[in-house]
Amino acid sequence: MKNHLKLTALFICISGSLLFAQKTQVLLLPTIHNAHDTNSKYSYQQLLTIVENFKPDLIAIEIRPEDMSQTDSVYLYTFYRPDMILVKNKFPAIPKVGIDFQGIDMVGKTLPLNYRKDTTTANGKASLINRAINRDPAFMAAYKGSGIAEIEKKRLALIATASAQELMDGPFDSYSNSMAAKLDSLRALNPAYAPFQIASSYRDQRLADNVKEVILKNPRKRIIVLSGVNHHGLYVQVMSKMKGINFISSVSGW
Repeated sequence: MKNHLKLTALFICISGSLLFAQKTQVLLLPTIHNAHDTNSKYSYQQLLTIVENFKPDLIAIEIRPEDMSQTDSVYLYTFYRPDMILVKNKFPAIPKVGIDFQGIDMVGKTLPLNYRKDTTTANGKASLINRAINRDPAFMAAYKGSGIAEIEKKRLALIATASAQELMDGPFDSYSNSMAAKLDSLRALNPAYAPFQIASSYRDQRLADNVKEVILKNPRKRIIVLSGVNHHGLYVQVMSKMKGINFISSVSGW
């Protein structure tokens, strides 16, 4: 009887391990872009160590798919953050895919070097509206009384001092959600600002959709997704609804 129970327990343990192994393993890792330079708890080297220790089969990076083959450093540093470029150039044996999106009118195209200043593109038009919002006395008056500035201070403090694990643990995502809701409410007071909100939300959703597509196309693999920390909360919200996925929630000690 005892032997039978031991065998049953062993079978359950092995079955559980096999089921775990069959699931796609996903680590949604928030990064802090240039702040890796100064955050002693989350340096560029610590970022690389986390990626290496996860032993991914695939790395998803916040660079457009169109630009993943780019080797021109001027081009890459014009449009992308140093943490993304660093990981793109490291781990040559590990396949990498791009998940970024820079406007519907630029899909399949190389970005012109003056793209950031071009106000005729979808992103350029949204930037013009954003600048108008920040010059609007009524908006700024409402902003000062909204508590958004206080939330932003908390976010910036975490970016400056938090480890990768602390950024994954929830407070930053909570602050971001609260700040976004408040900003959306303020912008909604002026219908002229709607295009900016639409453009911003569309980019966020496209990024999340791209991550989801990468996961679906690579079942049973170990996938690490590098995302600017501002996108992390949305990724978690969207990906947590997926089936057959095991999300890695801890990088402590890595």
